Amino acid sequence: MISYKHSCAPTVVSDRIFRPTDTGNLIAEWGDPSGVNTPSDSIIDQHSALRALIARDRTHHLTASDAIQARTYRVAAYQGLGSSESVEDTAQDLRWFAEQADSIHPTHAVLFAFFDDPTISDQRDFEHQLWSQLIGMHNIDTRNRGWAPSVKCDPDDEDLSFSIAGQAFDIIGLHPHADEPSRRFEIPTLIFTPQVTAISDGLRTRIRTTHRAPATTTSERHSNHAAPSFAHI
Repeated sequence: MISYKHSCAPTVVSDRIFRPTDTGNLIAEWGDPSGVNTPSDSIIDQHSALRALIARDRTHHLTASDAIQARTYRVAAYQGLGSSESVEDTAQDLRWFAEQADSIHPTHAVLFAFFDDPTISDQRDFEHQLWSQLIGMHNIDTRNRGWAPSVKCDPDDEDLSFSIAGQAFDIIGLHPHADEPSRRFEIPTLIFTPQVTAISDGLRTRIRTTHRAPATTTSERHSNHAAPSFAHI
């Protein structure tokens, strides 16, 4: 992994992040004159498959669909969901994305994060790995930043949202064994969307109405490894 500063970039950018071209292909977020930093065949295939999934089921992926059409998204790939390496790498990249999202697009910036993890066997296993991933990222982030002031950090609060670098995010989780058909995808994938208050409130309401989960307490979620309320899976 390479982390570097481009002359035009105010923050460190990793070589894991790719952006779409006008033709829909992927290139490195910051140009690599040597041509070394190009997306792998697997990332290209996953990118194409995800675009196809979202195109087929736009109703359940409104913001992601808009971002794809406007080419205001970024793509990155990591090791197994919940692993120490992927936790550190995703936290670093999401901090960069949180700082750059508004310049990518004020309301439709999206990060698609692919995870190379063939071991996930069912919905419960995915939820367990997801908790490990998000709690690990949170622990790294709180060393330097506080929670986004616009949302709650109490796990039992209805307005709980995930926060990185002071930015609140909505998260959609996809994986091969998802209970919800619209969340089934060939590999574990997280879709991070920065919350823009007016838009996000309406979007979360529609998601909760369509995919309402049973009410659980904090202790029940931890003991059962249930997904956090802000992660729609």
